[in-house]
Amino acid sequence: MRYIDNPEKNNLQKFKTEESKYDRNGQLVESDNMALAKCVTVLDGSRIISRRFFVSTHNGSLYDPLGASSNREKFLQLKTKEVNQKTFDYYMQYLESKNSIFLTRSQRGFING
Repeated sequence: MRYIDNPEKNNLQKFKTEESKYDRNGQLVESDNMALAKCVTVLDGSRIISRRFFVSTHNGSLYDPLGASSNREKFLQLKTKEVNQKTFDYYMQYLESKNSIFLTRSQRGFING
């Protein structure tokens, strides 16, 4: 067991994570309570190891900040779900442009997985 006890032989690298949170206009924010979408990046130095994408959902579908429930946003139970990159990109385009075709495309991607 000499390899386990030797710290020089254990080359366990520490990974760093960065979170980018976006508000209802697709702008970067710092607080979690204003964030509707989030991208978590795992870095090994300057090299990207992986990315995970999250969006806010309400009643099992993507949350529409311009929809009928938008005036009750303080009282809604929004949950964060992991999605693929294409769904996240469409959702971010919707938040930035307010064009509903991007919300429709992101909902299709969310439903299909």
